[in-house]
Amino acid sequence: ATLDPAILQYFTSEPVLEFLQDMSSRGFFRYDDTRKCWSFSHDVVQEATYQRLIPVNERIGYHYRIGRKLWRVLDEEKLNDFIFLVVSQLVTAVGCLKDEEEKVAIA
Repeated sequence: ATLDPAILQYFTSEPVLEFLQDMSSRGFFRYDDTRKCWSFSHDVVQEATYQRLIPVNERIGYHYRIGRKLWRVLDEEKLNDFIFLVVSQLVTAVGCLKDEEEKVAIA
């Protein structure tokens, strides 16, 4: 999975690029100069991060909040660029979608 600092910045007031660079120097992330993107240094690092940082009973809620926030804050062009990310977050959290208007709007 690739990490876009501009997208991550929606979820924190901390400087994301500095964080990625620091964690890269520690071996957690890497920057691909060819593709111009950040990613976890290895799938195992990504999975371990997910497993350790987000309790199992809270994961669906996290996916819902991520998908919903991106869906609401991204302008049309950015939303088109990241539509698969937004949809994958919301599909993972489909059980959280209770409001019929929200379901229709997202669809």
